Amino acid sequence: MISRLRSLLLSLFLTAFVSGAIVSAQPSSSASLSDPMTALPASDLVAFANVRRILTDAVPRLLAKDPGTLVKMMAVLNEVKTKTGINILGIDRIALGVRLLGPIGPNFKKESVGVAIVAHGDFDANALIPFAKGMGAVFEQTHAGRIIFSEPPPQPPRQRSERETPAFAVLDANTLVVGDLPHVRASIDALAGTGRVDAALVQHASQDSNALIGWAVTFSPSLVETAGGGSGGQNALERAAVKFVMSNLKEMFASLGSSPTSFNVLFGVRLCDSPQAESLSEMLKAARDRFGGLGGPKIVGLLNNLQISSQGSELRLSADFKDELVQDFITTMMTRPKPAAPPPAAVQPQPPPPPKAKPRTKRRKSSRRRVS
Repeated sequence: MISRLRSLLLSLFLTAFVSGAIVSAQPSSSASLSDPMTALPASDLVAFANVRRILTDAVPRLLAKDPGTLVKMMAVLNEVKTKTGINILGIDRIALGVRLLGPIGPNFKKESVGVAIVAHGDFDANALIPFAKGMGAVFEQTHAGRIIFSEPPPQPPRQRSERETPAFAVLDANTLVVGDLPHVRASIDALAGTGRVDAALVQHASQDSNALIGWAVTFSPSLVETAGGGSGGQNALERAAVKFVMSNLKEMFASLGSSPTSFNVLFGVRLCDSPQAESLSEMLKAARDRFGGLGGPKIVGLLNNLQISSQGSELRLSADFKDELVQDFITTMMTRPKPAAPPPAAVQPQPPPPPKAKPRTKRRKSSRRRVS
């Protein structure tokens, strides 16, 4: 599910911002959307990314020991700006909302998930118009006074559901929403105050005001039932296990933040009650103290830096990592060892050439005269 969902999100985002965006001028609201989370419709998972801080602060720090990769990345961003008119560095914040509508499993389909991505910044959304006009046919429809642009329907007898149809709309001069067609409509409604995402879920995702990235997912009863659905007896045990684990979780959240000299990570879960959270916290602390030394000095240092705590029904794990430690890790991950050169082939002694055969000499026939 994770790989298919990631492919869907990536294709939708690139469709809008890099290779398939189709935008038209629309009346913009007088007030700009300062927080794109306010335009997310009802979702099971929400996430945000401070794109500008990531690209201008975090990435240069992470790649401080690999300047070549940083130069290449900036060249790609400049190429995108040249081709599309969109300055990626002008995107301030991106919000994501995902609604699970079908069972999780090997047969996961795009129709089983609704996706909305809202991007806000100081870029001009209408700058994409010249680029969009060269992208081919566009299907337009109006919803709540706004124009939604999408791929045109396929020619009969081919069919395509609305969930499989990438679409987007301009919410104001500096804000775009991208997603499947029904979720783009839902985002327009959410901006008007109808069917908005749960505020508590948004609060858990964005509780760290200094975070670069944050996300939260809620495990509602309907989500648990949907995720554990499906047919066939072959995966019945797996589905039962998924439902059992999810039924004991109410919410899961995480964030990645930064300070001038380090990066901090937070991961947490909200369980059914406080005894569960406290019990799990004590179990994790005992495991850290007992088995942490088995991984060597570096692992011990990392685990000692890990803080485990519980408050009410929430269990939290947090840690700070110095810039140098993260830089070394990034460098190690990005440095691919060169394949070892094959050893030189041993020179085999050549066998001596076979002796040349002597030419055969013809024997002359001797003729004797018969004496009569």
